[in-house]
Amino acid sequence: MDYRRIRGMDSGQRLAFEELICQLARREQPSADAEFRRIEGAGGDGGIEAYWLLSDGSEVGYQAKYYTKSADINWANIDDSVRRALETHPGLSRYIVALPCDLTDKTGKQGGGNTGWERWHSRKETWGKLVAPGKHVDFIAWTASEITDRLTHPNAEGLRRYWFGDVEFSPKWFSDHIDLAVKSLDERYHPEDHVEVGIERIFKVILRDDSIVSEIQDHFSKIHKAAQLGDIEQSFEGSLELIENIHAKTIDLEKLSLAFTSDAYRVWPVAAALEIIESISSIASPTVAYQRNSVFWKALATCLFILPSTQGGRLSVPPENRLAAATTNRPVLTHFRHV
Repeated sequence: MDYRRIRGMDSGQRLAFEELICQLARREQPSADAEFRRIEGAGGDGGIEAYWLLSDGSEVGYQAKYYTKSADINWANIDDSVRRALETHPGLSRYIVALPCDLTDKTGKQGGGNTGWERWHSRKETWGKLVAPGKHVDFIAWTASEITDRLTHPNAEGLRRYWFGDVEFSPKWFSDHIDLAVKSLDERYHPEDHVEVGIERIFKVILRDDSIVSEIQDHFSKIHKAAQLGDIEQSFEGSLELIENIHAKTIDLEKLSLAFTSDAYRVWPVAAALEIIESISSIASPTVAYQRNSVFWKALATCLFILPSTQGGRLSVPPENRLAAATTNRPVLTHFRHV
């Protein structure tokens, strides 16, 4: 988030940033009975823009300083605000200083003076000495990263649009636009007439929909169960080495299936899963009796057919081979090619 773009309107960007911080602070109620107070700063704010007053008399104060670069921060100005806040609000237990920039840190280069974080920690020690005996105040920095994180929370919906003009693709935004589209279609749309098309399935894969995750894990489970069938020894003509090899591969696949989750931040190990399935197919393909194990064959073929990829290395069935893949006993991989 570029805080240089904040809408200053008539009051200017500095006061706009102060108001934004106060609005974010209002959304972080420390207790159910806490009272939020916004301070008018025209005659001096006493070192605090706003604060929460708790039932035990303690306070959580907020101070906003509009410095968009770490190197431009006037630390003496912040010192003055802290000093006035401690004098006018002796009940302070926490004091948040909000800055629309991220503080600098060590880069490995020699010299250059103190970094932003070094200055912050040095200041905290100085401010701690100003606190009255027997009291303790936590001094907390809300840097640009911290503020941006708060602006992405559901309870901050609307703030980005108001202060920065950004379009927010929130659940409410999608709901409103879907309702508008449905109303525009009028009698041309009926939910009961919906037909699922291929593009819908693609979006489900991209969004890690639970139905897709369950489908993939179900097919992995079928391969594992099919390999454990009692007649598999007969199907593979009693080849102990072959059977043990297939069992080991299916166990590896079953473990790998746990990595296929709805967590959008976890990469699906598609390539590793396909490698194991191909390995099972190559082991079993030379065995003629393998073709008679229809449960095992169908489980492998189906998994290769439906397994989506997020890594650009999926397998597809050529149109001319789709019917053959579903109806013949030819080895699995003869019907598939990399795309």
